[in-house]
Amino acid sequence: MHRLGSTFRTKDCMECTCDMDGSLRCCDISGRPVEYDEKKCEVLFDKKTCMYRVVEKKDHSKECKHSMVG
Repeated sequence: MHRLGSTFRTKDCMECTCDMDGSLRCCDISGRPVEYDEKKCEVLFDKKTCMYRVVEKKDHSKECKHSMVG
């Protein structure tokens, strides 16, 4: 339970506000990676930091060029 007027982050990286009228508003706080080489690269999501990384499939230490939306 959350108090009326409170704002909180869910385990799925949504930021939610419990409005004074009892309604709940949530939105995703993470941008989404776009415009990357889908054959060579893959997207990894860290739920602790709520951030995406775009890395090479064969070597996760190498980041791939990409853009973000959202």
